[in-house]
Amino acid sequence: MYLGNEVTRYIARTSEEISAMTRQQYEKQQRTDDRMHEQFSRHIRGVESYHNPFEDRDVDLPSGYREVWVSGRGEYVLSNDSNFDPNVGDTAEWRRGKPRE
Repeated sequence: MYLGNEVTRYIARTSEEISAMTRQQYEKQQRTDDRMHEQFSRHIRGVESYHNPFEDRDVDLPSGYREVWVSGRGEYVLSNDSNFDPNVGDTAEWRRGKPRE
């Protein structure tokens, strides 16, 4: 009985599995490197990333502020006063920006 074809298929399948594992590990490492680069870039530029709830996108704003507010007109207000609310006395709708996680 000749088992050459079965051995060849087994070797090919094993090789494909090893290649897939290697590719997955490489892609995981690249994602980690990308995150680290992005964090370092924001740090040296002095910005933090926040989610703009009106446009459903992230935006980089100056760091060092505890409160970030976004208007529907595309305006941003940065503050360290936790009691500040730009909705008081303004006709525009302001929403709190959330730090990107």
